[in-house]
Order: sequence, then C-alpha cells, then structure tokens
Amino acid sequence: MLKKVKSGSVRTNRNFHMLDFRVGNERFRPTTVFEATELNMPKAQNLLNRLIKDINHETFYLSNYERYFKTPEKLATLDLEQATIAEIVPMNQLIKTELDDYKTRVKVGTLGLATYENYIYAANLHTLPYFSNYKVSEVTGEVLESFIRQLPFTRKRIELIFRPLQKVFRKSLKKGLITANPIKDIDSDVYLSVIQDSDYEVSPFNCNEIERILSACKHNAICNFIRFGFWTGMRIGEIFALEWSDINFEIDNISITKSATIKGGVKAPKTHAGIRMLEMTPQAKEALKAQFEITGKENGRVFLTPIHNRPWKKTSAFREYWKAALTLAGVDYRNPYQMRHTFISYMLTIGNNPMILYQMVGHKKPKIMFEKYARFIKQSDDKKLLFTEPK
Repeated sequence: MLKKVKSGSVRTNRNFHMLDFRVGNERFRPTTVFEATELNMPKAQNLLNRLIKDINHETFYLSNYERYFKTPEKLATLDLEQATIAEIVPMNQLIKTELDDYKTRVKVGTLGLATYENYIYAANLHTLPYFSNYKVSEVTGEVLESFIRQLPFTRKRIELIFRPLQKVFRKSLKKGLITANPIKDIDSDVYLSVIQDSDYEVSPFNCNEIERILSACKHNAICNFIRFGFWTGMRIGEIFALEWSDINFEIDNISITKSATIKGGVKAPKTHAGIRMLEMTPQAKEALKAQFEITGKENGRVFLTPIHNRPWKKTSAFREYWKAALTLAGVDYRNPYQMRHTFISYMLTIGNNPMILYQMVGHKKPKIMFEKYARFIKQSDDKKLLFTEPK
C-alpha cells in the first residue's frame, strides 16, 4: 500500500521547473521538461496536482509521466506497475472486496437491499466457488467462457452474476494487477449458446418463416447476413470475423479459422475442431455474391454494420436488426443462434450423416448431434418439405 502525498510545490532547478514532494518519509524532486518561465508555471503546477492525485489514488504509472521529466527513473519506486509486478492477488479476495463495496452503497442508499442480496447469493453460489483456486492474473477469456457455459440461466441472470466480476477486472487493470481485461476476449456469441430463455430449445425455422424474415429485412446487408447464417450454420462470432480472403468462389469453399470477440477483435477458435473448411451451399453462395457488391471491394470483413460499415462488435447489436425483422415478418421470436440450429436440423433431416456433419459445423465431438438433434436424424420423407429445394 503506497503512502499518501500530503503536499508539494514547484521549484526551479537551473533553467527548468522542478517538483518537490514527499511520499511518507521519502522526498522526491524530479526536474520537469518545462523551462522555468512564468508561462510554464501553470503547466508544472497542473502536473504536480495530477501526479499527487494518482499517487494518492494508487493509480500512478510512470509510463504516463515519462515524457514530462528529464530523469523519470527517479520516480520508479512509485510506479504501481513495478510495485505490483510480483503481486499475486486471489480472485476471491477481489470479489469479496467488491461485495463489501456494494454493502457500503446499501448503507448510503445508492444500492437497493434486494439487489445487494442478489449479488451476495450469486457470488456465494457461483463466482466464489468457481474462482476459489484462481489468481486474478490467471483468469483468461477462455476461463470466463467456461464459467459462462456452466450457468444455465437467462441473460439477465448471467449479467447480474457477472457484474461484480466486471468491476474486479476493471480495477485490476487500472492497478496493474493484470495487463489486459479478459472480458474483452470472450466470444461474441458465447451467451447465445448457453442462455436458457424460453426459446433456447432447438426450434428450427421452416421455409415459409425464413422467406418472410428475409423479405422483412430493411437492409440488404442484414438480409445477406441472415441468409448466410441459415445456410452455413456458422456461429455468430465466426460470421462477424469472416473475411473475403476466407472465401473461395472457384471451389465453393469457406475457410473458418477465427471468431470475433465482444469488442470487435478476432481470435482463433478455442478448439482445433473450430478450424474447418465449409462447403458452400447454393443459398450461402447467393448471399455472398450479393454481399460482395456491398463490401467486396474493400477486401476486408465480409459482413459489416449496415449503416456505418464497421465491424460488428456485439451480438446484441445484430440482435436488434434480427428482432426487428422477425417482428415485421410476424414470426415468433427465437434468438439468432437458432439459425445454426435450423441449418443443422435440416441437414440431418435430408439424410446427412451426423458423424460427418458434426465436423462440418465445428463440434468437438459427435455426441452433441445425438443429444440436441436426435429427433431430426431419422425423419420421414415428408419432413423434407421444411425447406424448398436449392435452386
């Protein structure tokens, strides 16, 4: 714990302004790069005020100040990054600290008692047991995804459970306990694969519903996105990250090697099974050809946001367009992940071998085909009319 700076002053060292202050019993007198002029005095004073504030709030990082001093190494002992480089903080300690902060907020009236009790209940039941053996520096995006996948709740419930964790990582990053916020590495569609909403059961769309949804899209880019999703079975994050260099129209193949994170970046799939070559269906090719007229010239991401032409960052942003199309089409709402379910169930219905299909859609093991899609594997011929035959 760093000691506080009580006061300080600006002095002159030869031709430059110098700061003079104490931290505990140690005195610091770093020389600034500001020439000792009356015009530069306010700059030096502002620098001193800012430095004292950061030290007292334990947010002093030397890298933020190096350019202002001739000999910044004199302040190295105050650098929080260096001071905590060997510090290993247990996750449970940080979570409990956040819960104590919530308790204080209840006392001052800025947080409701019921909400606080929900945080406590969720922490005791989920976060504290799960992270009991983790240090904060050991928690990665994959660790958080594994945690999310074992939470069979609604999105609202998962967000409540995650709220204290979000504060833990923000503060840990600010204090230099970690070098990056692992929440930013979570796949954009991880929530959609686990949330137990009323529509979570595999509930594929039929041909009529799909055509109505596509006709209701107000943007061509959204129509292409949805058509492509229905006819590839790709995960939302994989579609977000898809680039034109991944598309081969000559052999009608799509190379899937990455997935988008919730902040718009990309990362490799979590398992080797996620890296695969997908055969292009006629409908998927039709969607890509139409989309090429919109984004193909840039040779970057295939699917961009329809208004600003930027990479998709959050599944929730796409979901707004998805929901609007279903509402306008008069189709009962199911989440966007059902596009993937629709493709898989249809492929099984028309006779594709589940032992081959599981690799095509990027499942690690074939057993998920029999656990989630068993009722589609053996169907009578009349069930094939769920979709129109490819043109």
